[in-house]
Amino acid sequence: MATPTPEEFQSEIYENVFITIIEAKELMEIEKGFKGEPVRQKKKNLSKSKDSFVVVTLENNVKKTKICSETYNPQWNEQFSFFPDQKSSKIKIEVFDIDEILNEKTMIGECTINTDEELFEGWIKLENTKRGSIKVRIKTR
Repeated sequence: MATPTPEEFQSEIYENVFITIIEAKELMEIEKGFKGEPVRQKKKNLSKSKDSFVVVTLENNVKKTKICSETYNPQWNEQFSFFPDQKSSKIKIEVFDIDEILNEKTMIGECTINTDEELFEGWIKLENTKRGSIKVRIKTR
């Protein structure tokens, strides 16, 4: 195997990915069944609170935001740095609701983004849910 040049080595190892989880909107409430498993999503009930956080995964690296309490439109504004092994990787973003009393988490929705672009900022619709979006900023260099 050929030894990489300093330029190749630097571009492969030092390709930083900065991900900012800005906010989410219109998150769905998860209704739980008898055994605590999610059975269906329902429209938000303003008398109940939503405590949510985001898990960001890039390759084998996992980062987690703080919990935003009592809102269906949380604002995190948290930035994470990743140093992936591959030039093009997929970022997995999962939004969870947490019941801090029972110490249980339930996925609200998720999405996957490619790191092909040098800069991206915008709203992404969450998958596996009827509604809800997350706003992210991704910068690579």
